[in-house]
Amino acid sequence: MAAAGTSVARIAAAATTRVSEVEPPPATPSRASTPVPSPVPSPSSTFPDFAEEYIRHSFLVRLTQSSDARVAERFMQFLVNYTAPGDQLPFYPTEARALLQRKNSDCHELLVHFDHLREMDKILAFHMCNNQNRLAPILSCVASQFLLNISLQDDVSEETREEKVIKHKPTIESKVILRFIGMPNYRITTLKEFLVKNQDALVEKVRLFSKDNVLVPAKLGSSLFQCCILHLIANHKMGVSWNGEFELTDWEISDDMVSLKKVHHGPLPDDSKVADLEKLVDLLAPFFLKKGSPLFFKQLKDDVTLTSRTLVSASDWEWFWDYLGSHVFYMPPVARLHLIKDLFVAIKTFKLTWVKPFSTVLLDFTEFGDWTIGPMSKTDGQESIYYKVFWHKVKPEDIDPKNPKYWPNYGDLLSFIRNLIEHLDEHKHEENITDIVDAELFASNSYQDFLPQFLQRVSSACLMQGKFKSSWDAFKGSGRCDISGNVNLAA
Repeated sequence: MAAAGTSVARIAAAATTRVSEVEPPPATPSRASTPVPSPVPSPSSTFPDFAEEYIRHSFLVRLTQSSDARVAERFMQFLVNYTAPGDQLPFYPTEARALLQRKNSDCHELLVHFDHLREMDKILAFHMCNNQNRLAPILSCVASQFLLNISLQDDVSEETREEKVIKHKPTIESKVILRFIGMPNYRITTLKEFLVKNQDALVEKVRLFSKDNVLVPAKLGSSLFQCCILHLIANHKMGVSWNGEFELTDWEISDDMVSLKKVHHGPLPDDSKVADLEKLVDLLAPFFLKKGSPLFFKQLKDDVTLTSRTLVSASDWEWFWDYLGSHVFYMPPVARLHLIKDLFVAIKTFKLTWVKPFSTVLLDFTEFGDWTIGPMSKTDGQESIYYKVFWHKVKPEDIDPKNPKYWPNYGDLLSFIRNLIEHLDEHKHEENITDIVDAELFASNSYQDFLPQFLQRVSSACLMQGKFKSSWDAFKGSGRCDISGNVNLAA
């Protein structure tokens, strides 16, 4: 069976059909599941008993006149024919016979596994889930007719069919309850359908100050992307992988959950986890790149395709999962803002620049060249914001070239970006700065490679559990998905 999903928002208004929590009986084995970080069983949907009324007024006549006659027919075919993997006998006739043998039971409760229905007839499963209230009487009636058919089949007496129906009528007129184990309470849709429907709400354009436009993932887009990543991570932690062999139609969104339902069979290669992450990013990319590349998307793709293959060994996945699960691409700007400030304060407070192993990361020169060249120089004779912040409270001629104000390393670039954010407000009149988040977006857009690389280096050195732990935990808690996967995907 497929994995339970990572939580997302309610996709549609709640159906009015009554819902009961039921401990499901043993079903076919289930593969790994999330919500992040552990599985949460889906609720069960109970369809009220309409069978008695329908049977009294001729089930067959009403059913054939109904616009949902085809739904009833397909549901009956499912009950009659579904056979679990590895079994030789149909599943539900066996269940029905066991149910009918309980002579003293006050009711006949037919339990149907929604995963079985999805496995045999996915279109029917989705249609039934998305129309629960309207279809409830018809489906309950089908269940009653199914039980009656089983009773008639097992009756080997020489009585006529009419006589057998009269004999078994008390069984059918007793309280029949159709209960679906694992059926979502609300609408269910494939990830592809959801993306197509909401493709214009995934990315938004932000106008920084009075001139620059920056593409950023909208709340819906970042929530969805993070939840999909967390779903894969949670399954990978439990040893479940698909080796990249899935499509958007294999993912489902329902009841605050996003999940990959496909089951992968056979042995998996060592790089199957990387293949999963690469495939997910490749599938989502066209929907996020329609208007251009959003802030930090390139860095996320590089982390998935390059970092995971070059820096992550079989024993190093824990730090990478931790880093990727809260990637700066889908974290809110205000969370990145506080993280930068908190890391700056921690480094300054504990003098970590000169304390190993922190100093190894902080004093290492950046991979993207000497970042100080641009901000330390005037642009066409003009003093840019970078220049003003770089030389804040000092003059270039007062600085010893052998002891510059900033070195081209990670620690000093973190300090500069923090100062850039802090001092932008001093130039708010000329740059039309209206919000502190604008300052973070401005700084992140200017130095997109820095924060992902810096956090990756700190994480891979296992330093997030040291002096940075509280800052990192606060950052992760500010994401669109919390540790249970709860997000708001209302579009």
